Amino acid sequence: MNDFCGICGKRLNVLNRAYGHQTKEHSPICLGCYKKGFLSREERDNDIKREKAQNAKVEQFKNNPVVQRKPTERKDYVYEYKRTCNECGKIWYSLQSREKKLENEQCWNSCFTCGSVGNMAAYNQARRNEQSTRDNLNNLHQCPNCHSTNYKELLIRHEKQ
Repeated sequence: MNDFCGICGKRLNVLNRAYGHQTKEHSPICLGCYKKGFLSREERDNDIKREKAQNAKVEQFKNNPVVQRKPTERKDYVYEYKRTCNECGKIWYSLQSREKKLENEQCWNSCFTCGSVGNMAAYNQARRNEQSTRDNLNNLHQCPNCHSTNYKELLIRHEKQ
């Protein structure tokens, strides 16, 4: 395991590591570099190439105003799960962004629960927050009709309006 930031070389510890973020070379990065938006050399080169290609496309669209811009980036779409219950056949939908947000909250709530063991009031509040987040996430994964977790899932992409 690498104990140094792949961009600035700063020594990493539990408090300054940007968990889940790394360079293309799979080196971890520090929170400072992550907040500043620093990228590895490879990523910077790719971003410059992408920006040049984007500018060329913009020029092409300016020269030909009849052409409609087609959404090409992930941020131009909304993703949602279409779930079909195998027990009763009910169909329900859930936004992917909502589920990711709840999963992230659940992770942080677990950290706060462990960190507040000495303070009973803070510990109890952290446990309530953790349970509430877990319940919300479980509700999204259950059929609203029969509360079954036996379902088929399909990821659907919609163009933002």
